[in-house]
Amino acid sequence: MSTPLPLAIDAWQVHRFGEPRDVLERRALAIDELADDAILVDVEAIGLNFLDVSVCRGQYSSDPEPPVIPGAEVAGTVLAVGAGVRSVAPGDRVCGLSPSALGGFASATVLPEGAVLGIPDDVPAEDAAGLVVTYHTAYVSLIRRAGLRAGEWVVVHAGAGGTGSAAIQIAVAHGAHVIATSRSNAKLDVCRSLGAEVVVNVRSENVVDAVMHATAGRGADVILDPVGGDAFRDSLECIAFEGRLLPVGWASGDPPTLDLVDVLRRNITLIGVAWGMAYPPQAPAVVAETHETILAGYRDGSLRPLVGKVWEFAEIPSAVQSLADGEVIGKAVITMTSQ
Repeated sequence: MSTPLPLAIDAWQVHRFGEPRDVLERRALAIDELADDAILVDVEAIGLNFLDVSVCRGQYSSDPEPPVIPGAEVAGTVLAVGAGVRSVAPGDRVCGLSPSALGGFASATVLPEGAVLGIPDDVPAEDAAGLVVTYHTAYVSLIRRAGLRAGEWVVVHAGAGGTGSAAIQIAVAHGAHVIATSRSNAKLDVCRSLGAEVVVNVRSENVVDAVMHATAGRGADVILDPVGGDAFRDSLECIAFEGRLLPVGWASGDPPTLDLVDVLRRNITLIGVAWGMAYPPQAPAVVAETHETILAGYRDGSLRPLVGKVWEFAEIPSAVQSLADGEVIGKAVITMTSQ
């Protein structure tokens, strides 16, 4: 049975841009209506991503104006569906992504049908909330776009982060050799535990030298870069002839810049991937296929979200700030068990 509207919700809003701990304010709000293609989800867990930090700071690419409710990735149960929705029904367990990266920091949220994916009953909500943004980004980047092959060398920057940890697992599952970078030895130990053969501390080691040594001077076949800045510049120096370089974000706050001469003289392929903004609205079939592949990996144990810490809903400002400050290992998840 569908939940009637309007529905009172508990939410965290940004009313001015700045650091997450300073600008997130808890408010009592309401959801008044549901479009024909929309799904109302009772949120059980929230997956945090660096894009949530960008929304708080006013740096997200879609440039939302406050007041806004951040939050892109959720897992929960369907409360109601629009008149045109056929893929799910009230009571179904789902996870999903807001294509606008908004609305998830709430006790309930509205998502478009193409961005909602079913989850089996035996997948905990805290894991389900970590299976969308990072795993889909990593899988689509490495497998669909870069065509990663067994035996190739892959560099994964920020390997102990959400996207990085997913990418290491996916690359290892496809028979690739992984070189992971990070800024602390504790995080590098995590990368090793996920299957990275070579790890590089970017604070104390030269990334280019380490990659060239590991690959016998050839360079990396594929490089996944969610960091930007120095990581992107290093990537241009240690990528192999005809290698594939995938910038998927700039957690450093320094967006990648490129002189096309570098692409030409190195004979490399530069592949941009903006998964959340592009694939759910433009290629929902790819999203569905990728989700089934990721669930299969979850079932066989080859893919398992590295949930570094589970926070309470009341702790969202601290949790997002910890993500912004680089203190989170793996995926930060919010639980709604006690709001």
